[in-house]
Amino acid sequence: MTELLTQTLDRDRLNIAFYAIHAIKHPLRQALLRIVEKKTKQSAGDLRIAINKYINDREHELSQVRLSQELAPLIQCGIITQYKDGQKRHYAINRKKLKAWNEAIEKLCK
Repeated sequence: MTELLTQTLDRDRLNIAFYAIHAIKHPLRQALLRIVEKKTKQSAGDLRIAINKYINDREHELSQVRLSQELAPLIQCGIITQYKDGQKRHYAINRKKLKAWNEAIEKLCK
């Protein structure tokens, strides 16, 4: 315990880990990540259809507004990248950022 207290935590690494954990802790966001990971790019409409199939409950279907709200933390922390193609938005996994997050979290856990 003394060794842990004497170590200086890298604040940048700690912030990266915090935002990563916050962004992916919600089961719906985890499902969104799995869906987006399956294709190179996923349109917002296709993503909404896929997540509603995952939810499989007509009474609680995800609206476009709620989808945007759930995607926001993943986009803000850089795990998902958003592309605009005319009026449409497409989403993709940023594998480089995801790898950096995994490394930061692993270092903090050691």
